[in-house]
Amino acid sequence: MNYHVVWSVKYRRNCIHDYLHKVTRAVVNYCKANDIHTVIIGDITNIRRNKNLGKVTNQKLHAPQVTKEYAKKCNRTNRGLYKDQLSVYNADAVGAYNIMRKYFAGCDKEKKISVTGLSSPLIIKVAV
Repeated sequence: MNYHVVWSVKYRRNCIHDYLHKVTRAVVNYCKANDIHTVIIGDITNIRRNKNLGKVTNQKLHAPQVTKEYAKKCNRTNRGLYKDQLSVYNADAVGAYNIMRKYFAGCDKEKKISVTGLSSPLIIKVAV
């Protein structure tokens, strides 16, 4: 194989690995700082169905699965925005909120969940 092709494949793999590590490290540090003990992840089984990102990247996540069924129930206004009668919310935040509601309902945990922060979620830059 050509040296430049091998180098570019390794470079891409290392960039993906580095980015994923920075993101997960930022999530873990945030959870530790705010005394959060559970991270809820939606079912991402077929998210990269036809992609081969390498042996390490294609490993499975070990987390309780929550299906994304009925995760988005709001009206879509623009790309990435949903609205109800009073406010406009970020689409990813609404989906995460609904997955969290479904998780708590499945665990028989009655918990009042605040919608604070759904309109403008916190953006953390981990890579330039």
